[in-house]
Amino acid sequence: MLQAKLADFERQLADHDLVILSDYGKGGLTHITQMIELARKAGKRVLVDPKGDDYERYRGATLLTPNRSEFREVAGGWKNEAELNAKAEKLRTELQLDALLVTRSEEGMSLYRANEVLHEPAQSREVFDVSGAGDTVIATLAVMIVIWDWNEYMMPLILLPGNDVQTIPIAIAGTFGPPGFGVVPDIAWGAAGLVLSSAPTILIFLVMQRVIARGITVGTD
Repeated sequence: MLQAKLADFERQLADHDLVILSDYGKGGLTHITQMIELARKAGKRVLVDPKGDDYERYRGATLLTPNRSEFREVAGGWKNEAELNAKAEKLRTELQLDALLVTRSEEGMSLYRANEVLHEPAQSREVFDVSGAGDTVIATLAVMIVIWDWNEYMMPLILLPGNDVQTIPIAIAGTFGPPGFGVVPDIAWGAAGLVLSSAPTILIFLVMQRVIARGITVGTD
């Protein structure tokens, strides 16, 4: 059964830009190592929310998002930030990960990449239930990565500094840009650029509008 699903997974890779694997330790991701290998071979990034103490099965993933307790279970305890950073980098390197994101509850999040450590402190709030927080983190990361890819493609088309190298020159009629940028009198190009640059946000809203509406109306019955 799971082997058949693995074949389905491989067939569908071409239609997706990114893969999220959330491991709940229930057996559904028995072939997760092969899934990561297939996805990376196809040029897809793989984000994994891990479970348990066997992280070897996640080798080669793009990003791992253990929480503080999960990371401690695998790497052991630490006495200070320097020791935590060393353990995180050691794990990231051993598993050949592009990045490791440790979510640290009230202490925020720490992102480890090659030769770089970024820490984002938390803004504490009293909440009723934190269930699904890890899923929220990894889903948000996935959306931002895809949007960033879109922006990396579009921004050079919009912001190239010279008319001789611009693919899509964009300006508002009568408005001047930096020296050498020139003026594009056709406002249609400007409108086209605005539409294209806002497309990712519109698309995400259209896909998520039912979820957003459901969340707003929870408790109103």
